[in-house]
Amino acid sequence: MLRDLVQTLVPQARVDSADTSVIRHLPPSHCVILSVGQMYESAESVVRELRARGNADDVLVVADDVALLPTTALQRLGARLAVATNEVATALPAVLMESLRDRALRQASDEAVQLQTALRQVQALIAAGQLAGRLQHRLNNPLAALLAEAQLLELEPLAPEVAASVRRIVELCRRVIDETRSIDGLANAGGGPA
Repeated sequence: MLRDLVQTLVPQARVDSADTSVIRHLPPSHCVILSVGQMYESAESVVRELRARGNADDVLVVADDVALLPTTALQRLGARLAVATNEVATALPAVLMESLRDRALRQASDEAVQLQTALRQVQALIAAGQLAGRLQHRLNNPLAALLAEAQLLELEPLAPEVAASVRRIVELCRRVIDETRSIDGLANAGGGPA
């Protein structure tokens, strides 16, 4: 009866009857409906086995008398206590709807976490770009002044070893200026000064 009811409520659902030996090969699903009838104590061990096998899906428990189920243990295992067998036709649709809504919220939450992670990465990139822009600006001004002074010294009559040192200073200043220009892309991506 439960199988027919689930198939009627959710026609696209895959409904399988299974004994506990099939749990090892249970494929991923939106939820598992566990009908224990009067085998109240077996509910906990079956749900524990599902969880041990990596099944994180919702587990809805249907029993002849819900009050006789090990409620606390089942809730710790994340099982939803569904309904008594004689009320399953009226109560199961609401429980399934709640389960599917919660699953949708969890998935949306997972997407939100991924979005937050991506946003944090973008913020870090922007911060790095701004830092790079400030660094580039702070280095360029003194380097330009140093380069200008060294170029003026090159025009002076100097001893050969001093002239070689001045040429080396000019060359090194130009290399550092070129290196600071290479961070332009990062600085511009971060909105820093170009």
